Amino acid sequence: MFEPVRWAAKYGWRSFSPLEVHVSFLFWVEIGKRMGIKDIPNSVEEFQHWEKDYEDNYMVPARTNVETGMWTVDGFFLVPEAFGIKNLFRKGFFTITEDRIRVAMMQPEQPKWIFTLFDSALRFMACYARYLRLPATSAYYSQVQAKLPQFTDGDEPVMTPCFFMSKPWYKPKSSYLWDWLMVKIGIHDSMPGSALRSEGYRLDTIGPSKYERDGQEEIFQMAEKMLGCPIEGAWRTPLEELDRLNSKKIKH
Repeated sequence: MFEPVRWAAKYGWRSFSPLEVHVSFLFWVEIGKRMGIKDIPNSVEEFQHWEKDYEDNYMVPARTNVETGMWTVDGFFLVPEAFGIKNLFRKGFFTITEDRIRVAMMQPEQPKWIFTLFDSALRFMACYARYLRLPATSAYYSQVQAKLPQFTDGDEPVMTPCFFMSKPWYKPKSSYLWDWLMVKIGIHDSMPGSALRSEGYRLDTIGPSKYERDGQEEIFQMAEKMLGCPIEGAWRTPLEELDRLNSKKIKH
């Protein structure tokens, strides 16, 4: 909740205003309430205090942090392995984040010159964005599309991310040569394909493949409770119905 606020204050082209911080807090608190989470702090200050206490007690060195954290870091920087570039970015990550993250992920302290390199680069990017970059053509940038695509009944309501991690889940196939090149230089570690669901994802089945057909009705019930209204149309098309429609298409 507060990490974007801290990041913007340090490396963004401007800091969050007090109103923006408060609105962000209200947004995530409301999500928490709709998820049924109890005892959510009542103010930004209370939540920040709770966050610090939690991190002090539970953000400790562990091997599981190494595995999860390094996977996250590798996905964060889509750069090639060649010439040690990705390894440099891994080290750079631990110089610009809070020191407690580095300690919890059991990583050594990095040389000062790496911090200077990445800190200077990020501050230059912030300066460029503030004073030199042309106005943005879109006010929204995220892993998912700002507007949901429209589907008709019977269509498979699948979507694809706006950008992809090193393992390109849900990445549509492009030209074989381009996909091969992305793997060869180390941007992606696998070719797009059915194993990585290159056809896209459904909101109600996203997650581990072995669970994609489990609990679909429960997912819809919880989503409707959170939204406060029914989910209808193509989004509610049961998997069994899609199987029937697809088999009918194959026969024809």
